[in-house]
Amino acid sequence: MRPFGFQTISIERLIRQSSYFVLFVSVMLAVWYQSRILEYIEWGDESETIVAAKMLAAGMSLYSEVFNHHGPLTFITGYILELFGNFGVKEHRVPIAILQWFAIISVYLSPLLKNASAKNIFIAIAIFAIVVLLPENSLFGHAYIYQVIAGIFVVVIISQLTIPVIIDHKLVTPLGGAIGYILIASLPFLAVSYLPAAGLLYLSSVRTDTIKKSVIYLIFGLILNLVFLGLIGSFKGYLAYHIYLNAEILPLYNGGQGLFKLVKNVLSALSGSIEGFISFVGLILVLSILIAKEGKRLPWRSLFLAIAIFSLLMRGNIYHGVPFWYSCIALITIIASQQKLSVQQKLLWVLFTFICILRTAYPLIIDPDLLSSKRRPESTEFGDLAKSITDKDDRIIAYSFQNFEYIAADRLPASGHFFYLPWQEKYNETPKFGIEINACVEIDKYRPKIMLIDKWVVWGKYGWNTYADCIQSLLDQNYSQIPDRPYYIRNDLFEKAIGLYRQK
Repeated sequence: MRPFGFQTISIERLIRQSSYFVLFVSVMLAVWYQSRILEYIEWGDESETIVAAKMLAAGMSLYSEVFNHHGPLTFITGYILELFGNFGVKEHRVPIAILQWFAIISVYLSPLLKNASAKNIFIAIAIFAIVVLLPENSLFGHAYIYQVIAGIFVVVIISQLTIPVIIDHKLVTPLGGAIGYILIASLPFLAVSYLPAAGLLYLSSVRTDTIKKSVIYLIFGLILNLVFLGLIGSFKGYLAYHIYLNAEILPLYNGGQGLFKLVKNVLSALSGSIEGFISFVGLILVLSILIAKEGKRLPWRSLFLAIAIFSLLMRGNIYHGVPFWYSCIALITIIASQQKLSVQQKLLWVLFTFICILRTAYPLIIDPDLLSSKRRPESTEFGDLAKSITDKDDRIIAYSFQNFEYIAADRLPASGHFFYLPWQEKYNETPKFGIEINACVEIDKYRPKIMLIDKWVVWGKYGWNTYADCIQSLLDQNYSQIPDRPYYIRNDLFEKAIGLYRQK
């Protein structure tokens, strides 16, 4: 018996040492990988957020002078960054990368994770999932968009508060509880669509003996967000654009947002792809373990948590579903680390982490051009032309949804509607709360030297003439188009611009 016991102890020690090794290598590779994807695949919603942040830092007011659908908290990192300089997509992704590590550390420090080797192994896998997998497959898990911030918030909430409350409420730390409740209060300020998830997470996390403290933290979080909204924007504008327009105007174009449609979106996201279906099965298995830990009582906390997680798919998968994937990663990591694994199972998981490490290192050792080949160029033809015919303080327009062009040109928009889509025009027919940004009036007043107008047929259904007749009339009166390009130059500058364009 002694040799066998000695062998088991040796293997356990080897697994423990290996777990620290794979965790260390995973962290180092993940940091390297993050540095490489700072310029990886940009999406219009991300540059939209960055341009809005630049306008806010320039002194304009969100929702009253700057149009946007998104919640005010979306702009906090961008606004702060732009106060210290003028930055592009790459720099705005750095705070997101830092927040991702905040989420990973919150899982690592979850009071539920006691077994060092299991914790190290599954945290290494979580790092791989967050840093490598989520940026791929049109999820944009590396981008500066509110969905990613929401995912990070949810990870912290469930790892430090919700799951510890469900399994053993005595393990919840005062700091973990405070941060968890403040972030729950903050979720709807990223998007009002997260209000159901926030409410369900709160119900899953609160206990009768913590109601008083939880309410204090919720109020504190609410006050922080309202103060920030008051600092950068308009309360009336928030109600008009983020609440009213999203709830009443946008559904006229996107097929509606009724309960049936939202449930359909969730079911479609879970069954419409193999990864969605696998994640659904895996999540159900993990939730069943969590339900079993609640004992004989009705497992309503686990059920509320499950509904909260599934509600994160109300707007469908791809990048809108990123918070769902973040929550799955955190939940699976914590529950998996809690399970008693045999030596053989631990060895298999260590082997799996090595495979994850190899996958992370693939661009480094096999295909160095894999990530750089999908990098968005920092300059564009329109951006270079705009720089050549405008001064630094001049403003431009890039319609319908060409937000990156403002960054490439290093110029601010000439209108609070720095992109222009049908629902913005529709809202102006019946503006609410005295909030109205009129793109046609602003552009006519400013007369930008150059505009990009691609006349996008939105979603293949809504033509330019259905939502931008007034803009078109300004083009017809005061601008000339460069042949074969959607670039419009003010008539008095057209000859000069044509000369510069041909030189390029």
